[in-house]
Amino acid sequence: MDIREMLEKCKPFAPVVSAAVVAACVAGSLYGYKVPVYETKASVEDTQEQEDEVPVVKTSTEEETKEDEAAEEGEQAKGSFDLEDGVYQGSGTGYRGNITVAVTIKDKQITSIEILSASDDEPFFGRAKGLIDQIIKKQSTKIDTVSGATFSSHGIIKAVRNTLSQAAVTETASAEKGGNSGSDGTNTENKENTENSTTAVTGTLPYNEGVYYGTAEGYNGDITVAIVIREKTLKAVLVIGEEDDDAFFGRAMDVVTQMMKKQSTEVDTVSGATYSSKGLIQAVKNALEEAKRVTNGETDTDDDNNVVQLNTEEVEKAIDAVNELNGSDYTSASWAVVKVRLKDARKVLKNATEQTQLDEAAAQLNQAVTELQISDGTNDDPEPDLPPESTYIDGVYPVTVLCLPDADMDFEAYNLFAQVTIQDDKIIKIDNVYGDGGSGNDSYINKAVNGTSSKTGVVKQIMEKGNLDGIDTVSRATCTSQAIIDACQQALNNAKRQ
Repeated sequence: MDIREMLEKCKPFAPVVSAAVVAACVAGSLYGYKVPVYETKASVEDTQEQEDEVPVVKTSTEEETKEDEAAEEGEQAKGSFDLEDGVYQGSGTGYRGNITVAVTIKDKQITSIEILSASDDEPFFGRAKGLIDQIIKKQSTKIDTVSGATFSSHGIIKAVRNTLSQAAVTETASAEKGGNSGSDGTNTENKENTENSTTAVTGTLPYNEGVYYGTAEGYNGDITVAIVIREKTLKAVLVIGEEDDDAFFGRAMDVVTQMMKKQSTEVDTVSGATYSSKGLIQAVKNALEEAKRVTNGETDTDDDNNVVQLNTEEVEKAIDAVNELNGSDYTSASWAVVKVRLKDARKVLKNATEQTQLDEAAAQLNQAVTELQISDGTNDDPEPDLPPESTYIDGVYPVTVLCLPDADMDFEAYNLFAQVTIQDDKIIKIDNVYGDGGSGNDSYINKAVNGTSSKTGVVKQIMEKGNLDGIDTVSRATCTSQAIIDACQQALNNAKRQ
């Protein structure tokens, strides 16, 4: 049978075959297709009823997770400073003196931080000012310092902390008198301070009402507190500055609650946070000692019994005495020491926050005057060589040493930098001390340089003696202390006459 005959016989079935082919095509095109559901907006009651009847479990997508994280970050950035809107001022100690800032609070947020005054060198301070954006962004002063500008960084951070704490203390004191006053002077509703600043317990403290400050050594550095005394009662204990780890310090804060509850510093330390606990207790004890001195008339105060007056008489007399001298009457080497001490004394007179700073500046300036050497008239060169019997050549010596960890290996070795000034065979200045390691080393450098409430820093020890004999390292900053001593020894080696 040929093809033509086969087609003739199949012709009656053509409609059926065509229908089958079309059906197959339609079925293939509709495979996997779902009928769309067009949903009308349900009322609140209907929606609630549906949720009650059929719980819906929603799986978060990656995009939703990112949105949640962004929202959480945004919530953290809103801030939670329980202060009235306004501009508040405070100060912190930088490398060369006080740093004063103005902090603007709006809707419980830090909206701006302005530097009002500072004495630190601009190259270092300029880098440290980058912290301001970080504080505003994070709405917190718990941030890392800037490497190479550690002390200026600490000064800015402490100034902001001091500003916020002072503002909180002021509002607490105002609340005790019947209402909180904002920075604009308006009276606001009385409110309870949530930072352990109020108590219903009545005390028997025999001190003048006022705000007093105390500092003591914690684990990683000094702890500074402000206490408020009203009606013979410890009304508030506010932490102005601390460097201990948050986890431990948070637990240690329980001693503050106990001290206010008992109206006494005779409380137990917190297990697992012993150093921080002891530091807090001792800081409050020192603040009470300050209150005692004020009450006994040993310290000048303002109308609210806040310690503000320092005795500048001795340092002023020392400065006036130098101003009456003629530098040409003395050897240039001995006069150079006086000029350095005079410059330091003027800065301290302007920026001092503690009486010991003034007393030390006066003593060092008077000592430099005592050691002046009369010129024999042949010393016309403004910068002549020292006499042959001198051991070292005057100058400023930048040095670098390796700071090595001890057997505990608490940190990785890093380079420590310093600038050592030598005059008349003595070390008269050590500055620009910083390291190139991690930011975790900064607190140790700060402790080694400036010391603690119970131990004098190695820089002060060396400058008081003028040499490296009998210099003690600072506890819990031993390696860094030794590195600073090694840096000074290297400077002496570089300056030694051949």
